Amino acid sequence: MRECSGGPKTPLGRATQGFEAHRAGAIPGRTDPPGALARLRRERRAVGARQTLRALHRGLAQVVYVARDADPLVTRPIVELSQRLAVELIYVDSMQVLGRACGIDVGASAAALVAEEPPADAKRQRKEGA
Repeated sequence: MRECSGGPKTPLGRATQGFEAHRAGAIPGRTDPPGALARLRRERRAVGARQTLRALHRGLAQVVYVARDADPLVTRPIVELSQRLAVELIYVDSMQVLGRACGIDVGASAAALVAEEPPADAKRQRKEGA
């Protein structure tokens, strides 16, 4: 096991180091900017980890929201893919707050604002297998 920047040892090793640093705020990712959650109610969205991942893979996600209290095993793939695709990532205090912002009565681990159609370059990348 390796230590992550003087922090606690993690049994998952290097794979979680970047994620844990990101979750702790060491890597850029905004926390609840004013009006960010209000956009979730007004605009087209994907709610939940599976729908958010699907939107990211299809190139539709414009902004991704992740609840800080969600299970890291669920949110890690979303955070890593958001970083790799350079999609804006916003952390929300709790799953309950994120769920309410999405207009549902239960908590949500992740959500995304989605575009109507994927950008042309995202379509090209999918066809090329990138």
